[in-house]
Amino acid sequence: MAKKGYIIPKNEDEPGRARVYTLKMVIKAAAMSNLLQTGYTLKAAAAQVDERMRPAQTIYHLLADRYQGYEVADNGQILVDLGPFDPQPDQELFVKLVGDKVKFELKDKQE
Repeated sequence: MAKKGYIIPKNEDEPGRARVYTLKMVIKAAAMSNLLQTGYTLKAAAAQVDERMRPAQTIYHLLADRYQGYEVADNGQILVDLGPFDPQPDQELFVKLVGDKVKFELKDKQE
């Protein structure tokens, strides 16, 4: 898998050193291995894993881009700060769980 370029070490630009892999590559290798055992070709397994990982990667990038931190309200509620609200940049967008429901809240931007 590594020789074909499907599994890429984090330190690929350091020849002669022990390979170091990201968690993403370890998960990809394990998922590909499972698919290979069920009869997939290497190319098909790589394509299938990439397609299955795409939604998770999108969610990760969205959250990593927007996450600004969190606040704990007086009542103990955790408010996740998603940064400026695009249509109203003077407002900050927060998200919280109320029971099992996701609720959004806008607050004046703290300067």
